Amino acid sequence: MQNEAFEWMRAVQQTAIPRSILEKQLGHVMELRKLLKGMRNGPSPQRKKAMAVLFLERGIKCSLVRSFLHLSRRSARNYWERYRYGSTIALFAKRMNAWRKCQDDRIKQAVFSLLHSPPSVHGINRTTWKMSNLQRILREQGHSISRDLISTIIKGAGFKWRKARIVLTSVDPDYQTKVEKIVKILSELKSDEAFFSIDEFGPFAVKRRGGRKGVAPGEDYAVPQRQRSKGSLIITAALELSRNQVTHFYSDKKNTQEMINVMDLLRAQYHNCSTIYLSWEQPHGRFPRFSNTCQTEK
Repeated sequence: MQNEAFEWMRAVQQTAIPRSILEKQLGHVMELRKLLKGMRNGPSPQRKKAMAVLFLERGIKCSLVRSFLHLSRRSARNYWERYRYGSTIALFAKRMNAWRKCQDDRIKQAVFSLLHSPPSVHGINRTTWKMSNLQRILREQGHSISRDLISTIIKGAGFKWRKARIVLTSVDPDYQTKVEKIVKILSELKSDEAFFSIDEFGPFAVKRRGGRKGVAPGEDYAVPQRQRSKGSLIITAALELSRNQVTHFYSDKKNTQEMINVMDLLRAQYHNCSTIYLSWEQPHGRFPRFSNTCQTEK
């Protein structure tokens, strides 16, 4: 079989087989006439590409085709994929170096046009593009381009991977007005003034928590999943935004009196300030959360 395959390929290469017989033997091949024309009348690189495709379509093993035409595995696979996905237009197209492809507006437009269309339009059951799918569809459209080059074109246009940033939102209709007021106060804050952002955490149960600690050999370290709580606490903290200092205390309730305690503590701790601003969020309840700001002067 191997000798027969080599003899047939040599006969095709030397045009020893009439065209009519080749058309009968390879009648199933797409664009057969263009391949035969490229094999007989094209320049040397085009003849080799056409023969590689014809031999593979004949059912000859790829290793025998590569041995006969002195092709590398990469070149043989490249010729086959270009023909299968882009027909003879892609197969016989002149190769363009990577730098020229990066600067080619036609290729750029094809890449971004594909990116801006959903994969489902091209028969891909996905909501986002994969690089392999991009490369395959581009080849089907007649653009032979590597994955690295697709990535280079996308990055060259300024696209970057970014992690979603969580932004503050509120149902308070006056939220934006209050934010602008806080920003204005902070931008005009004097050296003898202080601005505090106040919040609470809790109530949380007092119990053993998991974590890391150094243990001796053979010593077991475990925390029971179910524990009896030793009580509960609420921590209230005030962050001074210009000095980045935190004042906090613990309590067992979250009510108006605790807010008054926060104010008294800050007034005593920052007694040298002529004015202090206090900003806090209203606790959860039947009212929406919003930011309150008050001004305390000596």
